[in-house]
Amino acid sequence: MTELAFGGDKGYGLPVEVKHPDRDDYTDAEFDKILSDSKDFLSQVEQKIYSWRDDFASLIDVDSFCDWYLLHELTGNEEVVHPKSVYLYARDGKLYMGPVWDFDRCCGFSYKTDSGTDFMKNIVEGASESLKHTPEKLPILKEYDVLDSGGMGFLCLVTGMLSALDDDFVYDFSEFESLKSSFSGNGTLGVSSDEEQFGYCTELILKIDKDKLSSFNSDTVRLDMSSFGNSLVLVQDGCDLKIHIHTLKPEDVLAYFHKYGEFAKLKIENMTVQHHENFLTAMQDCAIVAVADGDGIEELYKSLGVKQIVRGGQSDNVSVQNMLDACKKASAKHIILLPNNQNLIMTAEKVRELLTDSVLHIVPTRSMAEGYCALSLIDPSASYDIIEKTMLESLEGVHTGFVSVADKSGVYNGVDVKAGDHIGVIDDDIIVCSANDAVSAFIELTKSVPNISDVESVTVFTSTDVLVTHVQGNMTRIKSFCPDAEISAAYGGQ
Repeated sequence: MTELAFGGDKGYGLPVEVKHPDRDDYTDAEFDKILSDSKDFLSQVEQKIYSWRDDFASLIDVDSFCDWYLLHELTGNEEVVHPKSVYLYARDGKLYMGPVWDFDRCCGFSYKTDSGTDFMKNIVEGASESLKHTPEKLPILKEYDVLDSGGMGFLCLVTGMLSALDDDFVYDFSEFESLKSSFSGNGTLGVSSDEEQFGYCTELILKIDKDKLSSFNSDTVRLDMSSFGNSLVLVQDGCDLKIHIHTLKPEDVLAYFHKYGEFAKLKIENMTVQHHENFLTAMQDCAIVAVADGDGIEELYKSLGVKQIVRGGQSDNVSVQNMLDACKKASAKHIILLPNNQNLIMTAEKVRELLTDSVLHIVPTRSMAEGYCALSLIDPSASYDIIEKTMLESLEGVHTGFVSVADKSGVYNGVDVKAGDHIGVIDDDIIVCSANDAVSAFIELTKSVPNISDVESVTVFTSTDVLVTHVQGNMTRIKSFCPDAEISAAYGGQ
């Protein structure tokens, strides 16, 4: 172990173990130079920190230090006092904290008494209790009387992991009353496994040894082969045996039959590779996949060139599996994905990791309206790079809003809201108005759009056909806010 001293000038003498680079990869002179430079660097860091100079950020990454400190404070991790539990690394002339290490004790895990599932149960219990108190931690959560979505996501993750480890484990999400509509069941997370496994097409002709012929029973062999694969064909003519089977492990099939005699002919083909090559040959160059939350939106998107729709949206979350399946069904070398919801952009990133047959291009649309803007100016027959570039450019300067019904009373963003009021929300989270009816709220919402007098286009999607008529009847009022804009209304069904 190679060590340096950290805090030596102050008498602390904390040991620093050099994990990388490895001494064996360098000559003694080269490694001594690395240690010398590292010691000088740590001394500079110490001097700036201990002297409280305001330019210490030139040598340390402040964000990583703050994240590291907050994480240990929030978890109450006492193991941080042990030097072996702290990892740091240097990059581009700065010292970074991380990766974090050793949280077993603060999570309630004991090596002597706990199993892995006990440890996970402690995490679930702690995460659940912490989640209940999130409205007390952040003013914005308390103002809207909601729980932290990231905390809920983590709780779903660990309960799903625990359900996979322990068949008897069940977690009741109903204790979080405000999220009853979004979560149900025991929190188990799963991925479909019904995708066909192609494997190897294995054909062989076997000459059965004469002394083994009497012990060879074709019915027994057929029964044994059922555990090796499918599509079995077995034909016996005296000592000659012909076998055809689709299997994931052809070597096991060969070992099974080799005990009866010698192979006269063998043929093994990788069907998975063949399928993949045929699939790529048949794929078109580019296809668009989009999330839509209403029949009208879906029909409109398809008319603008979307090949596959993923149903879901603000109140109906989309799973990674559903989004992945839609991308696979689109069957193109390049997939352009419109998540149309800020919360689904991370879901799309996960799909990018899992999608193997296509290259996924994510256009980070945050609403159905942004999805429409991205689609409205493209040429669906253009190349994927031109389509993606056009979409990204179309989103510049776009503002989106929606009208909804408030489910609770309160003052939000300075607006006095009563339960049952129609509220107008700009750009996802800024409540700008409250009214007795949807049309009045929409009019006030339109007036609140930043730089409304300069906009060039206003498109309105309504949940019912009746509201389309109401919007069309107020075109003159809308036009007074944005005289140069083209205004249209359509049924979205969201």
